[in-house]
Amino acid sequence: MTPASPIFAPNAFIRIDRQGAVTLVMPMVEMGQGIYTAMAMLLAEELEVGLDQVRLEHAPPNDALYANSILHIQTTGLSLDPRLLDAVAPGRAR
Repeated sequence: MTPASPIFAPNAFIRIDRQGAVTLVMPMVEMGQGIYTAMAMLLAEELEVGLDQVRLEHAPPNDALYANSILHIQTTGLSLDPRLLDAVAPGRAR
């Protein structure tokens, strides 16, 4: 993060602002299986922040950034992309 940059964004999935608010950009669609809640809880645990500091937003249609690495399309929560699970590591290191 440069001194002028208000947001730490190590990849397409995670952003952390200077106040410590964490945003996870979800490439999966919530269709009643609880993926938004589950991923928010996992992210909060991995980054050791409160669940109230995590917010999720749906990814814009962009297969180059958010497509499932196996299926090569954006999917529902049934197919967790390993890149999403690995996305928190740079944030945890901060």
